Amino acid sequence: WRWAGYTDGTAPVVPLMGWSPSPVTSLATSLSNRVYAGKQDGAIQVRYTLPNSHNLHGHTDCVHALVVGKDGMVYSASDDATVRIWSADAGSHIHTIEGHAQPVYCLALGADGTLYTGSADTTIRVWARSARRTRAGLGSGWGGARLVRILEGHGGAVLAIALSRDSPLYSG
Repeated sequence: WRWAGYTDGTAPVVPLMGWSPSPVTSLATSLSNRVYAGKQDGAIQVRYTLPNSHNLHGHTDCVHALVVGKDGMVYSASDDATVRIWSADAGSHIHTIEGHAQPVYCLALGADGTLYTGSADTTIRVWARSARRTRAGLGSGWGGARLVRILEGHGGAVLAIALSRDSPLYSG
């Protein structure tokens, strides 16, 4: 897991050498050409252009999944049983979602900003974004997450989830 590149052969494969020695466990890219690498040691490394990079620290264990939202937020899932939301522009931690009893392995982000998280606790949790509160009332931006629903029925850990355009949620 030390390489990134296009799978259609239109561009050369770019080695991720020079990153921290901890193995890469998940990758995501943004529209602003950033590459986010979730690491086994709990760090998330952000690379803008070679060789510039920095780490997002907060998870205490392996980062299994990363999603970059259209809102400029990065969502990360970890063995520490949390999901963290980061500002891609500021490179800072915005919010931590707690609710799963065991490691969180996968994430999916709906077009409306609804977040789906799958865990070793055999559940999928559905989270709605809460608006940020300001002195003047509700403002824009991430204010937190509200648990909307817990989906049960898996006989084991939820390792993968995906959304389709016509809204069904797939899981395995």
